[in-house]
Amino acid sequence: MGWVLIGWSRIEITLDAICGTAFHHCGGKQHFRKLPYSLTDKVEQFRTYHNELPQLSHRRAAAIALVDRVDALKGRRDDIVHGAAMELSADGAIRFMRLRTMGTYHDLTRPEITMEQVKEFAQNTANLSGDLMTYAKSFETEYWPNTV
Repeated sequence: MGWVLIGWSRIEITLDAICGTAFHHCGGKQHFRKLPYSLTDKVEQFRTYHNELPQLSHRRAAAIALVDRVDALKGRRDDIVHGAAMELSADGAIRFMRLRTMGTYHDLTRPEITMEQVKEFAQNTANLSGDLMTYAKSFETEYWPNTV
């Protein structure tokens, strides 16, 4: 599980850096009043910047492909990061419990994740974080060159 959290923290800090650069140096303030905090807000801002800001149009296809990968992994990430591992089944699967606040009530889910799925997710997270960091390096070089 540790590799999942390490990989995912790299994804989120990279989204933070890209969103911050777009916000401050690419006209992002015309779309949002503040930098994002939650993963949902980071994905929304990243997507909006690349779809709406003319100076980012040449990066749109690559950026949207990356953020689509973040979206595809987000649900499993939420199960692991926001859930609690409750028990290990005889077949080696980890049973989680996850409570989501839905206004005035809680939604309880009990996802079951095998160790093979955890390993696959950790690999997918590592691959995505590497690809996103490569993108961020070129993004920062183009739009905020004194920082890299």
